[in-house]
Amino acid sequence: MKLDNSLAFFDIDSLEYRPEASERASILPKLSFRERVMPIATKLDWLYRRSLDGRHPLLFSVCCSGRVPEDRDVPEMLPIPAEDDDAWVTRIDGNRLFLVEKARQAANGSKFVEDMHDKFRLNANLEKFVGLLSPREWVVFGNGAAFCVHPVLSILMDAGQKLTILSDVMVDSAGGDEPQTPAALRCAMLDEMAVRGARVCSFKELQESLPQP
Repeated sequence: MKLDNSLAFFDIDSLEYRPEASERASILPKLSFRERVMPIATKLDWLYRRSLDGRHPLLFSVCCSGRVPEDRDVPEMLPIPAEDDDAWVTRIDGNRLFLVEKARQAANGSKFVEDMHDKFRLNANLEKFVGLLSPREWVVFGNGAAFCVHPVLSILMDAGQKLTILSDVMVDSAGGDEPQTPAALRCAMLDEMAVRGARVCSFKELQESLPQP
């Protein structure tokens, strides 16, 4: 299957593998929605469908508290492993669904990565994968705006990628120790990305701007 790399979709932490759950993604029925993203589930399903119909790459990650699917669970998925391993490279052309694994071990050897940016930055293959896909534009959305989506946006921007960020297909991070509210952190993050050159728009604006697949 030839991928159309004019667009690539990246969903951060909306999905997980829970075969017993009822909140299934209708377009990706082997995967389930995190409970926190149910208010945006209809939009997520539309984006998954748009990716499928247009043969665009669809990347996703799983929250650190979620269950990560294995190859046997979702055979049509190609994992992009956090460890240094290039066996996946020759399989890109035969796939459109990619699981970006998060690093579980810090650079200093500790057993858990505390910095959310490092969970993605320490994926030894992510930079290479982004370069191989080389889409003209990324559409990014998902769960955990300030703590999980933000790191992905920063990595893509640092790599010189063109981004569209869906401001209303995004769930705030759970409250932490930050003095600002999760909503304020999300707004600050979107403002930062807009200043850096990303397009920040609504789901409806994206729908209206995309050509028919």
